Amino acid sequence: MKRLLILGCTGSIGTTTLDALRANPGLCEVAGLSCNSNFSVLPALAKEFGCDCVASPAATDAFRFQAEKAGLRVFTDVGELIRGSGSDLVLNGISGAAGLTATYTALNQGIDVALANKESMVMAGEILNNLAGQRGCRIIPVDSEHSAIYELVKAFGFQSIDKLIITASGGPFRNLSRSELKGITVERACGHPTWKMGRKISIDSATMANKGLEIIEAGRLFNVASQRIQAVIHPQSCVHSMVSLKNGQTYAQMSQPTMTFPILNAIFDGFGMEADRQFSPALFDVLSEVTLEFRRIDTERFPLVRCAYDCLNNGSWYPIVFNAADEIAVQAFVDGRIGFEEIDTSVVRILERASFTGTPETVEDVLMYDSLARELSRSVIC
Repeated sequence: MKRLLILGCTGSIGTTTLDALRANPGLCEVAGLSCNSNFSVLPALAKEFGCDCVASPAATDAFRFQAEKAGLRVFTDVGELIRGSGSDLVLNGISGAAGLTATYTALNQGIDVALANKESMVMAGEILNNLAGQRGCRIIPVDSEHSAIYELVKAFGFQSIDKLIITASGGPFRNLSRSELKGITVERACGHPTWKMGRKISIDSATMANKGLEIIEAGRLFNVASQRIQAVIHPQSCVHSMVSLKNGQTYAQMSQPTMTFPILNAIFDGFGMEADRQFSPALFDVLSEVTLEFRRIDTERFPLVRCAYDCLNNGSWYPIVFNAADEIAVQAFVDGRIGFEEIDTSVVRILERASFTGTPETVEDVLMYDSLARELSRSVIC
């Protein structure tokens, strides 16, 4: 039975994974769990899922003492957990740039990674792809869009595909003009119309920075040029991605807007899902009528989509700056230092001012550029 290590077990991806395992006992063995600050729940979760090792960088000495008395191995470093858990698949649900080191550590150990941390590929895609090839392991996407493409590529063969088509809900403000964005609160920005997600990714969806990150991720996951990636607004969030074949046909992957399928597809990639077992109600079992709407993205209204294409084309350190600038800008909005409408304009200004030299060749290089980009971003966003 596959031994699964779940990183970020208290976030949206982690909790969805645990819920899927609760609903379908016996699918796999949980090798370990990690979270950031909500470490008090780890002993109960470890007992429920029968694992003996957990990790949290915020764990206190008192927590460690009590947890170890209960028979748990407690790590403050996620890398140590990865190396010590005996897992054969790491589900990386860590949010933000902090997830890169975990992805690198797992791949370096020759462990397959089910990747929900898009920042890993955005910041260091080529490095991670090369490492996975050297260690004989795989990067399996968990983002619903990339998971759909991954399954469609397996179905039709990459050689037959002309374009990858990524869908976007457009977020809660897709029908607002730029002049109507002033005064948007954090609560409103987090009110995604379809998906229930964490704060950062919800705000990114509202600015469509998240779609920009996914465009870059798609280019690096599937090794395609930006001209072969198209993003479209699809408010219903039923079609998760499509592929356009060279012969002119287009195929889509459809389901309810749930992360259960991308997660289970990643966990059981190469092992096969049980064909006669239903893991979620089919789309038309829960909806009597399904309307599908698609429209092109206005990159003047959503400039971060245009910036993402530019960063993918430029390569090198540009995607690192895009990600760092967005993280700093979103935090400034949450802190009340800038308005919602200033998030994307701030990222654009930061990219325009970035003038670094060289190209990152190692993860250490990537982290150095990330640090420089954050320093620049903080100076621009006063």
